[in-house]
Amino acid sequence: LYSTLPSSNQVHFVFYDIVSTAAMMRLVGALCASCGIYYDDGSSSNKKSGSKSVVTSQKDSSNDFTGPSKRGSSPGEGRSSPSGQVAQPARPAEDRSCRPCILSSIETVLGFVLTCVDYLFGIVYYPHVALRRCWKSLRRSFLTSDQIKTVVIVGGNFSGLSAAHELECYHDLNVILIDKREYYEYVPGILRLFCNPNLFRSLARPIPYGGFDFVLGTVTKVDDDHVDVLRPSGEVGQISFDYLILATGADYRQPITPGQGDVTLAQRAETWQREASKVKNADSVLVLGGGAVGTELAAEIACHYPRKRVTLIDGSSPLVKSFPHTTSMHVERWFEEKGICLIQDKRLERWTETSCTTKDGEVYEADVVYVCMGMKCNSQAVASGKLADSLGSRQEVKVNEYLQVEGRKNVFAAGDVMSHPSGELKQAYYAEMNGAAAAENVLRSVRGEHLLLYPDDIAGAPVMPLVYVVSLGRYDGSMGFNKIVLNGGVACLMKWFIEWTKVRQMAGQPIGIFIWTLADSITFFLSRTCVKPMAKGSD
Repeated sequence: LYSTLPSSNQVHFVFYDIVSTAAMMRLVGALCASCGIYYDDGSSSNKKSGSKSVVTSQKDSSNDFTGPSKRGSSPGEGRSSPSGQVAQPARPAEDRSCRPCILSSIETVLGFVLTCVDYLFGIVYYPHVALRRCWKSLRRSFLTSDQIKTVVIVGGNFSGLSAAHELECYHDLNVILIDKREYYEYVPGILRLFCNPNLFRSLARPIPYGGFDFVLGTVTKVDDDHVDVLRPSGEVGQISFDYLILATGADYRQPITPGQGDVTLAQRAETWQREASKVKNADSVLVLGGGAVGTELAAEIACHYPRKRVTLIDGSSPLVKSFPHTTSMHVERWFEEKGICLIQDKRLERWTETSCTTKDGEVYEADVVYVCMGMKCNSQAVASGKLADSLGSRQEVKVNEYLQVEGRKNVFAAGDVMSHPSGELKQAYYAEMNGAAAAENVLRSVRGEHLLLYPDDIAGAPVMPLVYVVSLGRYDGSMGFNKIVLNGGVACLMKWFIEWTKVRQMAGQPIGIFIWTLADSITFFLSRTCVKPMAKGSD
């Protein structure tokens, strides 16, 4: 029935929301999982324990998990090579129960209800949008070309789309969004595609242009008043601007970051199918990096393939050290329970597609290696133009407290590509807030008004709230809001809810817009009053 529908994107994706069961597995898993709630004020008595390496080996693991293949080790150390005989970890108890069947039935019902609510909202919302665009066109017809300002936004994910949605309703602004791909992805959820690539349609959507113009192409150079754009056809052109918002983000290594050939949704879906096949056929997986990306990837693989030999190597400890210690403890405990080999405080010298070498000469091998560290800012276009002097030592774009690029009043930067004086974390939540703030300051510049300080005038406080979710497979995780940490099923529930609604907000669907307008207001209110952020530098 699904395959017989028309090719309309809106019908295509909305119907998929109703019939898809896999996209909500975390939610229903959370309903049956145990959960814990903690308050972390940065004064935990166990802080020092995070500096100790945790290595699950044959001696201390009840499931005979023996670690990665290590060159030069004695017969009693490390894991045998992938071709050797290795005792397999015990399959988790939930895989032998009927829980997945029950949960998939519940998730289908919940998905259907939420989609119906979106339809009801749409009865009012979409006619309102149509009328607003007609009114915008009518008012613009009375303006001269000098009265219409052109705002170019480079980058079409969290910060770029947030800025575009903020500015698209103003009749005296001509908003142009440029991106080298015709779609956006919900990046915090894509690690699940390594194990279940069929979820791609629930995590990606075409760029939802309509209220703004969209240009498919790669920006190769940024100057003071224009950008050079390389089109897919090979043609190079210039787009002039009055105001510019740089939201090009930062790249991890492929396939976490799309490659040059992943321009369309179909091409990106094929990439995920190939990567998932690579993981499925591997006996051992080596993940390098213990931040949120590496931790979630190792957890996803261990959860979907409990008999695979998964190893994570990190140059420091504890895991996800940017988050409160309570979260780090929960993550490391979960790794130990699942039999994941965790090797910490090992600095890496080099790595290949099947091995890595530490600074002290140790070599670890696996069938496949994923590098989840070393985020690189996408600032090549800035470096090749007249704004090159605004780049920092990591090639990040330096901005002031108004998100203006240093030395330029009409150029702003948002998201992972920029460096703000507050030194906030690089996460999707903050990138979206950056985009909204940059858009508001563009509008204020056009109007000749005072600009907003970031984050003071956005959050009502000198520090943005700490908001994060670390997923540990399908049925566990850790969520934090300032000093409050929730581990277990509640984190899974919130992870799914955030993902489901955020994808729709980015697409301009009414249920996502409504929920996140309300959620952001509540978050800022609570952060200013009763659940204040931890002081900078505390654990």
